Amino acid sequence: MVGERLAELREQKALTLRDLEEASGVGADAISKIENGHRKPRPSTLRKLARALGVDVEDFFREPAAPLDEASRGAGHPSAAERADSIEGLAAAVEAVAGRVQARQARVESVNGDAWMALREDIWLARRGADQLLEQVADEAMQQPRETPGERRARSRLEDAVMRLGALEETIASEFLERIEEQELEWTEELGAARHYVDKDLRRRRAG
Repeated sequence: MVGERLAELREQKALTLRDLEEASGVGADAISKIENGHRKPRPSTLRKLARALGVDVEDFFREPAAPLDEASRGAGHPSAAERADSIEGLAAAVEAVAGRVQARQARVESVNGDAWMALREDIWLARRGADQLLEQVADEAMQQPRETPGERRARSRLEDAVMRLGALEETIASEFLERIEEQELEWTEELGAARHYVDKDLRRRRAG
């Protein structure tokens, strides 16, 4: 009962788990477990959540006046809060990829041409995948009657994450070319072929 009502009230406010975490001080993981019935909330936790949602604690124990978006759920359409949570998850995944690539960049040996080329190829593929995700999210947003504040915040976070990945790609490509120009890398035929391709791609990106 409490978990279901909490989820319904949160969705009525179009809040993501992260939004409610910031507003209440209760961790998003804890909120998710309460909503799914995997954790029994303490009275103090309910008070924090009630204040953040602008309701009374008693509201968590009442039957809803009307089902929330049941028609949409039955038709297989996620609620606005569910869409926002999904976009938040995509943003977190892109941020994690950027973090891993950055850590890997710091570990690459300065003269290892094959390692630099592999790093460049991997970040190129990651960026293309992230661009496709962002484009898909934008297309889905256009198909909705309206975009809630939670969805807009989540999409903005995804856009920032994709921009960070793009900036990292340019940095790696520029350093890769610079090391080739200065003959710092162990030369191979593959590096020679990659040099022309990377330079052409970098020029195209900077041109717009």
